[in-house]
Amino acid sequence: FCLDRVGGRLLLSTRTYDSSHGNATMSAGSGLAPCGTNGGTVVGPSRNGNCALASVDTHAVCIASMPANFCGATGQSSWCTPYVGGPWCICMWAYATYVQRNGCDALALNLEATDVAGICAKTVDDVGGGGFDLTKAKRCLGC
Repeated sequence: FCLDRVGGRLLLSTRTYDSSHGNATMSAGSGLAPCGTNGGTVVGPSRNGNCALASVDTHAVCIASMPANFCGATGQSSWCTPYVGGPWCICMWAYATYVQRNGCDALALNLEATDVAGICAKTVDDVGGGGFDLTKAKRCLGC
């Protein structure tokens, strides 16, 4: 993986970028990569190391490093405290909330483990996010 700043965003990925459109594209022949393990906890809604597809579950965004202020900034309890500094599959609505408040470059994303295409196809988080507007999240993802 590489840590790159693309379009003002800090991204962890081996994806290629179409600079004429600012869109991320998946490397040929691969599906979503694993998001990983954090402090011995296998991440993902099914605890299998993989984030969800956006059409199935809200936990479709893989961040490379959980920021210390994530739970507070997204209005959640302090569940994320033990996972600060490691990867995690976060909710689409929480990603949208965080980048609305902190900017697109505020989170390092693992795009290979994030269902970018699925998120780009949505207008709201309708699979666990209470219909939260994903406009800002989509802009940050280059949709």
